[in-house]
Amino acid sequence: MKLLNRIKVLSAVLLAASLALPVSSCTRHVMPGGQSGGNSGLGDPHADSQAVTDYSYVLYPFNPRYPSSWAILFAYLWPLLMLGYRSRASRPVLNIVMWWVQLPLLVGSTALITFAITLDSMWGSLAAGAYVAWAALSLYAIAWLCGGVLNLRFRGRGREPNQRSEASAGAPEAQ
Repeated sequence: MKLLNRIKVLSAVLLAASLALPVSSCTRHVMPGGQSGGNSGLGDPHADSQAVTDYSYVLYPFNPRYPSSWAILFAYLWPLLMLGYRSRASRPVLNIVMWWVQLPLLVGSTALITFAITLDSMWGSLAAGAYVAWAALSLYAIAWLCGGVLNLRFRGRGREPNQRSEASAGAPEAQ
């Protein structure tokens, strides 16, 4: 379980860090005078135009007045909040409830993050922030699922999955 918690912490930090990375990039051509032009996507750009790459970030259009901005921010930061809550000692029944609460949060944040990335990358190509966000969500989901399987496997035995039984406490562990 300690390894799974470390994986969850790593994925939560990666997901939060992906907010600072661009999720998409778009290259356009600019004429020497500064006006846009040279390539409408239907052929070669003018010889005197220069390629300029624009990067799009998830929180670039953040506006505190819009609930959608807060929803996207929550989709990226809820794993940190959940891990902060789980670091406190609590009752086993509450831990089971919190484990099940993570399922809709994972599904919802995956859908919302994918929607936000799709909107940002509609006219460009995906950048590092999109891949880091999806990788972090995947890692968190795998750790969540493995944690649930281990908890079900060791349920009713009166110990945590990372603890050895008393019969094997004196015996050395097999490597």
